[in-house]
Amino acid sequence: MHGISMANNSGSIPQNYIIIGIIVVAVLGGAFYFTQMSTGGDCVVKLGHILPTSGPLAAYAGGFQAGVQAAVNEANDQGGIDGCTVELIEEDSATDPAASAAAAKKLVEVDQVHAIVGVYASSSTLAAAPIVEDGKTIMISPASTSPDVTNAGDFIFRTAPSDALQGVAMADLAWSQGHRTAAVIFVNNQYGQGLADVFQESFKANGGTITIAVPYELEMATYRTELSQIQATNPDIIIDVSYADDGQIIFREAAELGITAQWLGGDGIADDAIFEAPGIAEATEGMIGTRPASPESPGKAAFLDLLAANGFEEGIYSAEAYDAAKLALMAIDEAGADATKEAIRDALISVANGYVGASGDKTFDENGDVGGTYSIWRIISGAFVDIGSWDPSGVSLS
Repeated sequence: MHGISMANNSGSIPQNYIIIGIIVVAVLGGAFYFTQMSTGGDCVVKLGHILPTSGPLAAYAGGFQAGVQAAVNEANDQGGIDGCTVELIEEDSATDPAASAAAAKKLVEVDQVHAIVGVYASSSTLAAAPIVEDGKTIMISPASTSPDVTNAGDFIFRTAPSDALQGVAMADLAWSQGHRTAAVIFVNNQYGQGLADVFQESFKANGGTITIAVPYELEMATYRTELSQIQATNPDIIIDVSYADDGQIIFREAAELGITAQWLGGDGIADDAIFEAPGIAEATEGMIGTRPASPESPGKAAFLDLLAANGFEEGIYSAEAYDAAKLALMAIDEAGADATKEAIRDALISVANGYVGASGDKTFDENGDVGGTYSIWRIISGAFVDIGSWDPSGVSLS
């Protein structure tokens, strides 16, 4: 972890003495933590990344890859981790629990990675969790927001806040806009069920009424039956908990059915990829929603500069993916590439304490969770436009 320079001194110190200067470069908490070092030899730090390059979340994979690859490039450009080159090994989760578990098993048992970034869908992370727990390998999810992830294990962490917060934010937003009756349509997995449950509990606590809550399965050709059930209850507002592929079908068919209620969405659709299907920009015009906020900070500015320098484009959860990868590498650097898995986990908790990165403060609590605030967006002419924010004190619109 040290760069060593040698020079002869022609002054009062004799020529035959060698002065060894040991320089440690470690700027903590900002965008450039990694220690400068030599990466000679065959020493390799293996970082696994489980992401959805196929399946319902594949539209977002480019943004996820950008964040992780940026952290790996940054580390290698600055000399590597504990004297070692970082090797990124990526596996497809397919947004499928079985595929995610298989990917985790390969990374832990075959590749013997030092750490894993992923998974993204909560159901995928929860499927992989027992395997990485058994392998005592840290896994940091940039996007799994289900409240169930809180208790997934001692080696499971995340850089996105729990939907125990986002559900409250969505309920407060709906209530603040004067809506008193709400219907919910949600994907039938841990992410959808978890966020829908928190929203309903919070909205009812505010004094609102839930007219109907309708689960649906991924990768169906149509959702007209579910939408017709919602339409029959005539709610003030419809809460959507979906991903891009299924969301596109839901919004197009809702427009075709003549549903005119206000729509409110969450983080699962809050990426420009949703507009790639014809007619979706028009069908979602005026929709409001929430997504985790990335507060302005030196860490965020440095991250955006890093993306630009690498020719990468930011997407939803790119910043959280970068922070997850960076924290994993910081932990390995701190503990040492040959450290035990328990030592790497303990180092992760230590280096994350007070770390303010691309997506904000990532100090972990006792469950590996982070806090957070939310941006409030409105879709205007096929773009997500931030119109306010939410924190535990409530909604603030600009």
